Amino acid sequence: MGDKGGIRLNYCGDFTYYTAKDGALAKQHFALPKSDMYQIEIDSFVDSVRTRVPNQAHIDKTIQTSKIMDAIYRSSAGHGEVGID
Repeated sequence: MGDKGGIRLNYCGDFTYYTAKDGALAKQHFALPKSDMYQIEIDSFVDSVRTRVPNQAHIDKTIQTSKIMDAIYRSSAGHGEVGID
């Protein structure tokens, strides 16, 4: 949640956007195509082993995601922008 709006993420892709419009609470739901997320993860892993290219779950991406999440919490607590190391 931010000061202008927020998003509620639903596992598998759908999300709802909340904001204020014309002085009233407004929400908009976005439905995205569903896929077999487990099969996609398995296929990604197998492809990574075959090609030796790091997949989307590589530790470097996980660390970057953790830094972003930490910055979001620090930004919320400090009511302002923060940098990511």
